[in-house]
Amino acid sequence: MDSNIRLSRFKGLITQDRMLPITVIGCGGIGSATIKQLAQLGVPEITMWDGDTVDEINRGTQGFSSYAVGKSKVEAMSDVCKAYGDEECSYIGINKFFKPTEDSIVTPIAIIVPDDITVRREIFENNIVDKSVMFLIDARMAAEQGQVFLVNMADKKQIQFYKESFFNPGEAMEESCTARATIYCGEYIAALIVSQYKAFCMNQIIPFRIDFHLRTLTMSVSHLLEE
Repeated sequence: MDSNIRLSRFKGLITQDRMLPITVIGCGGIGSATIKQLAQLGVPEITMWDGDTVDEINRGTQGFSSYAVGKSKVEAMSDVCKAYGDEECSYIGINKFFKPTEDSIVTPIAIIVPDDITVRREIFENNIVDKSVMFLIDARMAAEQGQVFLVNMADKKQIQFYKESFFNPGEAMEESCTARATIYCGEYIAALIVSQYKAFCMNQIIPFRIDFHLRTLTMSVSHLLEE
């Protein structure tokens, strides 16, 4: 398939030669939707980390088909990337949970979306700060609302405010087990992530934080301006 034809509808916004390699840690509701959109965008290299297996329950809130049940999530997402992306692109699936003290991120952009907020903090402290990552995206989601943190790792003010975003696991928003996640919220937050990935690659202005609520159709965008 000719990628020039497939990507022609948005080549005025971004071209493949400007797209940077990216790592996605976590292939759940946010990660699976984001990876699919990145592959469709034409991102040349996507590295995926997750040690989980696709279960039937995942099909309602994550980007997996019935054919993926029983497969590792990274294998299933690699199949999705190959189906929606390009043959010349590199899709690297690592079938294990990312361990901050043992593993490393080698791409300039990282999306961290594991379920555990403590793991996110450990990844940030061990694998992001003073490392090769230039742009960090941390997205957090409930059933119909979410937050996206967009951290330029060259900006000390953003780094400090991002550190203050971590909370203790017991402080997380509690929701009913039957109202915990939705496919449309995952796809919505993925669209925000991918749009800001594009903005970073194109040297455009990026906010520090985006908050949204789909039930009330509200959104707030925060910029950290230099004092």
